[in-house]
Amino acid sequence: MDITTVNAHELMSQLEAGPAVTLVDVRTSAEYETRHIAGSVHLPLDLLAGRCEQFAEAIGPIVLICESGQRAGQAGERLAAAGCRAASVLDGGVIAWNEAGGDLVLGKSRWAMDRQVRFTAGLLVVVGFALNAAVSGFWVLSLLIGAALVTTAALNICPMAVALGMLPYNRGSSVDADGAVQAIRDRTPLKGT
Repeated sequence: MDITTVNAHELMSQLEAGPAVTLVDVRTSAEYETRHIAGSVHLPLDLLAGRCEQFAEAIGPIVLICESGQRAGQAGERLAAAGCRAASVLDGGVIAWNEAGGDLVLGKSRWAMDRQVRFTAGLLVVVGFALNAAVSGFWVLSLLIGAALVTTAALNICPMAVALGMLPYNRGSSVDADGAVQAIRDRTPLKGT
């Protein structure tokens, strides 16, 4: 099933007309704490996975949000497979929302996960190249990183992001997933959002 998208300007218009949609941010806790759209309910993608069936009972439309739209698209696919037909994805995510002039709740500044992945992959390639200049044979590291990037892009997965997400820097506060699901189903904003 195709997942519908909504652009930032359309979403702003919907929100100005009244709270007709529930915003669900599927990014990591650290990303959410860095910046998020006011009123959004935080439910990271990994915690959403086991609760998809509960979304079919949600009251009203849901707009899924991530940094750029990719993880929200994955969440939309999972929800659609579970029978939730009221979910759409914010095209371009928080980045597009910010560029369109949307208000964000700002917190502690951290690098976005996609930026961390690009930095780490690039650093590994440079290290492989530098080591190869010193000791022949380390070009294999750069080749493996390049092959892994191509493969993970083709499969639409990112194990490096999963690994980086486990670092203390990327851990935010814990999420009450059941409370978030209940807030989404009832369309009641959580405290502190």
